Amino acid sequence: MTLKSERRKLKLESQQVLDIHEHLLLTNPCEIKERDKLIVTNNYNALTQQITEKLKKNLNNIKFKNLQQVRNSVITNWLKHYDLMQVKYMAGHRFVSSTERYNMANVEELKQKILRVHPMG
Repeated sequence: MTLKSERRKLKLESQQVLDIHEHLLLTNPCEIKERDKLIVTNNYNALTQQITEKLKKNLNNIKFKNLQQVRNSVITNWLKHYDLMQVKYMAGHRFVSSTERYNMANVEELKQKILRVHPMG
């Protein structure tokens, strides 16, 4: 938790289990502190670097910049499927305005795409 974020609990989806298991076997930066709770305690930079390298390798033709780009995409996608307050919680935002910003970013992106392909643009 930081000044900008809140604590949250998110359900682990089934497709994430194998990736986490593989990560634990390869680098073991985590400790199991309580039953059913996985807490990252060290090597956070190594973990993010490993994920970034894997994504760059697997996403050859996609313009991948960094994990913040992935986070932004996930939050934008959540807003398509969940209500604003639920996404605020899942993203760990302290203020709803932080979550609303992702809706606005999506509208601006769509405007730019329309201007690029519109015959009068």
